[in-house]
Amino acid sequence: MIDLQKHLTHTIASRLRDLRKNEHSNLPPDLIANGQKAAILRIEKGEVPQSGNFISDTLLDTYSNYFSLSKVSLIFGEGIDLEKLVTFLFSELSSSLMPSDLRERLRIKPPKSTPSQKVKDSLLTLYYTFADFGRWYDLRKETPQSQIEENPIDFLTMSTILWQLCKERFLASFNEKVIYSVFNEQDDKFYYNRINKKVNDWLNHDFSELIIPECVKKLKKNSIFKIGYMVKALIDEFLVSDLPESYLTNIPLDVYFPPTKHYRIEPIADKEKQEKQVKDIADKWVDSLSKIKAPVYEKDFKKIE
Repeated sequence: MIDLQKHLTHTIASRLRDLRKNEHSNLPPDLIANGQKAAILRIEKGEVPQSGNFISDTLLDTYSNYFSLSKVSLIFGEGIDLEKLVTFLFSELSSSLMPSDLRERLRIKPPKSTPSQKVKDSLLTLYYTFADFGRWYDLRKETPQSQIEENPIDFLTMSTILWQLCKERFLASFNEKVIYSVFNEQDDKFYYNRINKKVNDWLNHDFSELIIPECVKKLKKNSIFKIGYMVKALIDEFLVSDLPESYLTNIPLDVYFPPTKHYRIEPIADKEKQEKQVKDIADKWVDSLSKIKAPVYEKDFKKIE
């Protein structure tokens, strides 16, 4: 389950703290909301009560009225701040696909929370846009050779490209399905502790079942990106990962190997005579091969002998 509330806690705390205390003003908490000083200071420290309701609907409404800002901008941000939030969410999802050894090599912190397997499987289909991802993820990620390579796959660049290709669709859907739902409860109240459920519902349904398939469908129409899906199709068709254990000690090839005549050249003091002897043997061997017509049969091997 993706824990977006934990991330929002820090961004909201910083946002509200900067509104109250900055280079232009230092407002007393009671001036913003009388009798709510303890709650305001707790929020600015990023402390979450046991109920999980980090900021109440009443206090959020007070902040919105006092600073003339929308509740959406106070919780999720707007413009570049909202984009950064959804970028963080996408990076958390993508990071869940990375093996721990690669993450350590790239010095990337492990994700603070992980999505469901359904979301991961859906996201995988997006990454198969890159042929090199399919080669690495399905064929090499667990091999010793891949583990000693300094940079076995440029995962970060792939993530950046996918984000740039799909971010407009992701942002639009996040606005429509998550933010709208958060601020349109049946009782018209805001519940901070319900954000995670709405985010994960969105990931498991709209994100996995609609948005990702939409993006993949468009990418497959591109002459460059469709190559990645062609590679994936070949891997799915021909890769056998559950071969039974074999006890053969040699390779049972149904091929006839011709007998080979071995020549021994005795050392001769006369260097010119020795070179002539080697040349005569080589000429004889080449001549015998040139007289054989394809296909080669056993009787032809006897001629060589």
